Amino acid sequence: MSAPHSYEVSLRDTGFFLLSEEVIEADVEALAVRIAAAGRWTMPISVEARTGIIMDGNHRWHAARRLGLRQIPCYLLEYTDPRVRVYEWEHDEPFNLADIFSIANTRQVFPYKTTRHIFTPPLPPCDIGLAALGQRAAQAA
Repeated sequence: MSAPHSYEVSLRDTGFFLLSEEVIEADVEALAVRIAAAGRWTMPISVEARTGIIMDGNHRWHAARRLGLRQIPCYLLEYTDPRVRVYEWEHDEPFNLADIFSIANTRQVFPYKTTRHIFTPPLPPCDIGLAALGQRAAQAA
């Protein structure tokens, strides 16, 4: 049994995730290069457990796809979890969670840096080799 405040890393197929915000392509490319060079995945994506909505990690999802990974380490969480809080980047005020689910249902995404997710305690890193994630070598960056 895990401690009440601990997080558990899960592996999910890339198709499980639902993008939530736009990304900066140059940042995705740089991240993919760093991950490929390290040969390891070190920070799981936080994701809403039932819907697959990415809470934090849209750039990492794109990097994983670029690297040809079949699975991505993630933390399965819920917006009702007291460890999860969501704020607007611009105004630093609580974000309307209904808006997150509403836009996800339309398969649209928010502009870059719309939401800021805070996790208490902070999400810990992991250390998983890319081979364990089903990397297809031909697509590695």
